[in-house]
Formats: sequence, structure tokens, C-alpha cells
Amino acid sequence: MRIILHEGKDDKKYIKKICKELNIEINDENFYEMGDKSSFFKEDNINYNLLRNNPRISKILFVLDADYEKNDSKYGGYDNCEKEIKKVRRNLKLFDISDHCITCNPNTKDGYFETLFFSCVPDNLKKCYDDFMECSGFKEKENYKTMMTKLHELASPNKPYDFNHPNFKDIKDKLIDLFKGIK
Repeated sequence: MRIILHEGKDDKKYIKKICKELNIEINDENFYEMGDKSSFFKEDNINYNLLRNNPRISKILFVLDADYEKNDSKYGGYDNCEKEIKKVRRNLKLFDISDHCITCNPNTKDGYFETLFFSCVPDNLKKCYDDFMECSGFKEKENYKTMMTKLHELASPNKPYDFNHPNFKDIKDKLIDLFKGIK
């Protein structure tokens, strides 16, 4: 059994979209929701106990957002997040059967899954979306991420995200590796 540990419902939805694009069959049994990023770093998390005590599990992929170092000097930003998730994988004795994928804008090494998506959107569309968001007054992080995602999906309904863009290489490669050998 192959498992993906992810932050929340939206991340699960995004991972399913990428798997669909890759023709990887996946179902809810493959997902363990951690709730939020900080839960990944709590080694006593119930999900970790379930994973370690399940002999059917052969591979695990940790998928978490980089977030921003300015907001969290310990876990925020790609480098901090990577250092800490590697430590958790080692401490839990899951290192040999697991990998991690940190979602962010690959150019800035910070952000969220949504930031990864928007790193592939043409600049002229980003400017339109930013102008709309500025004029609409949505300032909170959660509203901003959700609104920008919905806005882009409405503006480009046929193919909102170009999964062939080089910025998706890391997550695609890790998902392909996770499910390699399964028919």
C-alpha cells in the first residue's frame, strides 16, 4: 500500500488532479490528512502510529507546503521545512520507505500548493488576478489563496494548470516513484 500524507482537503484535491493527469489510479485509502503543517513535526501524531504499525504500507510520500520563513523561523521556508521533515522521517524510522515533496514556488522556495500552481500562470493573467484581489479587498491568507485559485479556474476552465510546466516536475516525479510498479 502506498500512502500520501498531506496537510488538508485542498491539497488532497490538488494531488488527485496531478495523479489524474499522470494516469495514476488513486483512492481515498492512499491519503492520510495531517490537518496542518505543524502536525507533520509532532512525532507522536496518531497518523504516524497507524503507519508504523501497518505492515501493508510499503511507501510513503510526505507532501507539505514550504510556507514562509518570515512567518515561522523553524519550519517556514523550503530549507527549514526540508531539514525538519527529514529529521522526522529519520526519527520515526520511516526514512527508507518514504520521501517528501515540499510544495511552493520553485523559484522563490516559499509558499503553498497554490503558489506552485500560480508559478506556472502567465504574468499577464497574474496581474489581472492581483488587480481583482486588490480591488475586492480580500486580504486574509486563506481567503486570498482560495479566491485566487477559484478565479483562475473560472478564467481558464478547460485547462487551468499546465502540469507539463517544469515547475511540476518534482511532485510529478515523486508521485510516479510512489506508485511505480502498481497496475
